[in-house]
Amino acid sequence: MVVEPLSVLLSRVWIALVIEIDNAVEASAPPEAVDRFRISFPMWANGLRLVHDGTTVAQLGAAAGAQVNLAGLERWGWIVLGDRRRGDAGFGSHRGVIPSTSVRLTSAGTAVCRVWPDRIAEVEERWRRRFGVPTVRALTELGSQLGAGMPWALPEVHPRDGFYSHPLPTPSEDHPPLAAALGSALTAVTVHQERSAPVSLALSANVLHALGAEPARTRDLPTRTGLAKEAVAVSISYLARHALATRTPGGTIRLTTAGIEAKEEADARPGPDHAQLRLLLDQVLADTHALRDGLHPPTGCWRGKPPHRTRTRHLLDDPAAALPRQPIPLHRGGWPDGS
Repeated sequence: MVVEPLSVLLSRVWIALVIEIDNAVEASAPPEAVDRFRISFPMWANGLRLVHDGTTVAQLGAAAGAQVNLAGLERWGWIVLGDRRRGDAGFGSHRGVIPSTSVRLTSAGTAVCRVWPDRIAEVEERWRRRFGVPTVRALTELGSQLGAGMPWALPEVHPRDGFYSHPLPTPSEDHPPLAAALGSALTAVTVHQERSAPVSLALSANVLHALGAEPARTRDLPTRTGLAKEAVAVSISYLARHALATRTPGGTIRLTTAGIEAKEEADARPGPDHAQLRLLLDQVLADTHALRDGLHPPTGCWRGKPPHRTRTRHLLDDPAAALPRQPIPLHRGGWPDGS
């Protein structure tokens, strides 16, 4: 029997919870937010929820404990940076943004920030009914303890530095919701496991884990990893650029000798463990029916539409196995599965 690292158990439970929250927010989006690029829990948790009157870029980063994709949030119409307006030279980029630049919510940002807390509470109540009040309470308490001083969600990762996580120290908050408790715990475990690691957890736990010395079809990797094809594509590009994998004829890819060594070294790193938390996470993942209930996208939500519908169906077939082994929240909205 394979004993999965604590990071994998935390990842799969947290991603399932975040997908359900994101679906709930999308289904009840206020009119101001309907036609905008939708964002995931990480961008609200590590960004929008902390924007208040007079907030600066430096203050936002310190409060979040993570770098925030300000350019994306501005481009998608959720915030205003300084006095910039659409059409300005720096709009939608980091050009001209300094620590003292002010950050303000737009009317759409204000409206959606009213929605997030209620949907998070609503989904958490569903989890209490499905998995039991004692389980949810214990997960929240243990997650908060393990993740003390970490941001509410795993920070965005970038291919330029190998998808490593770079959280910043942040004050712990009292009585966080379950999603924040598990997100901060996962961030703490990720940082611990990536310390001096040859590759990031986002790479080693997902695409690197799915590959070997024999060629694998690139088109099969989204299904094998649970990641969006965009996340798979940037992961493969990084592995190829750094001679950890090589593309072969016929749309296949395999690990090089260096890639196999990196995979073996990553697998040999046990990471932190926590017997009581592990037991609770195992119980949640073993309750396939309850887990599946929360992953059905509401009518009209993007995860239920082509081309995403096929991956959602695969997720519903076997949630515990199909969920990614590690979040890979990219800049495109911070979705934990790289969508």
